[in-house]
Amino acid sequence: MADSYTEVTKKSWGSNILDSMGGLLIGIVIFLLSFWVLWANEGTIDLSKIARTSLPVSLTQIDPAAEGKLVSVSGNMSTLERVDDPLFLQPGEYIKLLRKVEICAWQEKSKSQTKDKLGGGSETTTTYTYVKVWTADPKDSSKFKVPAGHENPALPVHNDIFVAGTAKLGLYTVDPRSMDLPAPAPIKLMTGQLREIEGQTLAGNYVFKGNGKIKAPAIGDIRVSYMAVPNNVSVTVFGKQSGEQLIPYIYNGTKKVYLAVKGTRDEAIATVASEHKARIWVMRIIGFLLMWGGLFLFLGPLNAILKVLPWLGTGGRWVAGIVTFPIALGLTLLTVIISMIAHNIWLLLGLIVVLGGLTYYSQKQKKKG
Repeated sequence: MADSYTEVTKKSWGSNILDSMGGLLIGIVIFLLSFWVLWANEGTIDLSKIARTSLPVSLTQIDPAAEGKLVSVSGNMSTLERVDDPLFLQPGEYIKLLRKVEICAWQEKSKSQTKDKLGGGSETTTTYTYVKVWTADPKDSSKFKVPAGHENPALPVHNDIFVAGTAKLGLYTVDPRSMDLPAPAPIKLMTGQLREIEGQTLAGNYVFKGNGKIKAPAIGDIRVSYMAVPNNVSVTVFGKQSGEQLIPYIYNGTKKVYLAVKGTRDEAIATVASEHKARIWVMRIIGFLLMWGGLFLFLGPLNAILKVLPWLGTGGRWVAGIVTFPIALGLTLLTVIISMIAHNIWLLLGLIVVLGGLTYYSQKQKKKG
């Protein structure tokens, strides 16, 4: 039998109108926020463009002419240190090790269905279901609809990151703790890698500790998995040459450039450019959705009034969504274009020249007339 609880709530026409007024205020905030998101996003610095200006230098020879400049060095990055997790894992061949802890906990899922009633009122049926899940973020069970019998314990161990203090790239010394490293990959755990601590076992690719089993855990059981950047990884490092060290390079006094990217110099630059482009488009979509959602909430009070006849309220929501979509899309495109021009000095100067030329031509034509 499912562990669930069903609740039915009713609201009057007046309550729905008042709620929609609160939604209107939220919509205004979301709508204004969307412009800031889109504006700031277009001003994000593309690190790949900075990386292209770097001076390629040799692994095996320090070039005095490159001192103090942004350089790029390609090769295997390695460390003599053996990185470990003092709680669970023996030292291994890693530059960076990430511990992920999950606990078996209760999760509350809710599903609601609202029916509009004649006269503008509504009836909402909400079903709360409770299931056991592995999660890295156990919810506060005191806020559950039915907290009794669904108490969640706190995480006894937390996520952590372990990084080598220094590493070498040919003749150069780098600091893995302050640079952006390549994305870590999951590591396959073996029995010999675990520390000999009572109560913990290897279950698949997890360190397991608890009263149940990995496939049938009890509330409070934990499982730990790992991701890592391996030792001797082939990368290109971008940073400032300082003697035999590569240190952070500060671009325009604000942006730190100190990163290691897998592959050759060209491959690394292409990777950084691709990641930047993906982030830009994700934020553009988020900005559009915020704008569309804000505009939709603007019409909430009108939809609430139309709910006096259920079919009219349903139709009103559809019309609101259809009408606000092209408006949000148009405003998003306009904001993106203006932001791109404003954040690009050459586009801005080009626009000024074009506008100036059009103004001059218009004035000249008037004088002829």
